[in-house]
Amino acid sequence: MSLQPYLIFQANHSRYGIEALAVQEVFFLPALKAIAEAPADVVGVLNLRGEILPVIDFNRRLGYAPQPYHLSDSVIVIKYQDCRLGMIVNQVDEVQLLDMAEGNLDLTYGRRGAAPTRRLIKQVISMGNDIITLLDIEQLVCYSDQAALSDSCRVAAIASVFASDATAHEQLVFQQRAENLIGGATIEEATDLLPLAVVGLQGEYFSLELAAVHEFTDVQKITPIPCCPPYIVGNVNLRGEILTLVDISHVLNLPTHHIGIKPKAIVVHLDHVVVGITVDEVLDVVYVHPTAIKPVPAVCSTTHDEYLQGIVSFQERTMSLLDLPKILFKGNLIVDEEA
Repeated sequence: MSLQPYLIFQANHSRYGIEALAVQEVFFLPALKAIAEAPADVVGVLNLRGEILPVIDFNRRLGYAPQPYHLSDSVIVIKYQDCRLGMIVNQVDEVQLLDMAEGNLDLTYGRRGAAPTRRLIKQVISMGNDIITLLDIEQLVCYSDQAALSDSCRVAAIASVFASDATAHEQLVFQQRAENLIGGATIEEATDLLPLAVVGLQGEYFSLELAAVHEFTDVQKITPIPCCPPYIVGNVNLRGEILTLVDISHVLNLPTHHIGIKPKAIVVHLDHVVVGITVDEVLDVVYVHPTAIKPVPAVCSTTHDEYLQGIVSFQERTMSLLDLPKILFKGNLIVDEEA
């Protein structure tokens, strides 16, 4: 058995894997600056702590038509030999140890005399109920197949303002992310920073430690669970695994959360417990120094503050930092099956 770590991500409704050792960091998509005469899949550059980093659109790299950008998109920073670039993907899931001896797709598809069409694909394997396409890091970073990149991609990459179809609020968030990356900490200084996921719930902003977050996911079909309290939203099928969704609104002294048209969930993994927490939107990932976390003001204190670690500034407003272990294990979210 040959196990190797791969970072699994999603793009264009498919799942891909890239060698985890080549990945330096991951962050939510910021605003980019378009560069004339760049390759068609290089949609812009960004200032990453003083370094000008070229950023490719993975969908365009595969030859797909341009797609709108969203706040939930991410950039994976990859380094191979002397090449370093960012790559836009729809969602970053997790790092998995994969058995490289399993499943190797014949890219001639059984056609006699056909030359292999291998360009970026290294291997195709199954993981549970999913098909994971593993990428060739050398081909991805160092080589370009211009035949696969349409003229429409090139025109869009040069002529358009970044995310021109985004709302004014989304444009502001994209720009603020870019500014944060310019003046962000160096890699050495970043070791002292705490990564936080920022989510919206019933008009309020909340943050939680990113280390406990397994992934962000859109909620599709929810199956109700009989004889459970209202805060147990139901079960969903997440790539073949049954995930229970909970509503933490009552723990935070908020009204019962009504699931919207396009609900989202944060998949949290704590002490061998995996659960999905429903939210209205996933806003950002920020890095803060522990000294920036302030205690909850005494004048605003309530009995529910025991579930908060403090407050943090975000976009000229304050947000609460959730204490996930307390919420999950002391917030009366565990259902007594014998009751």
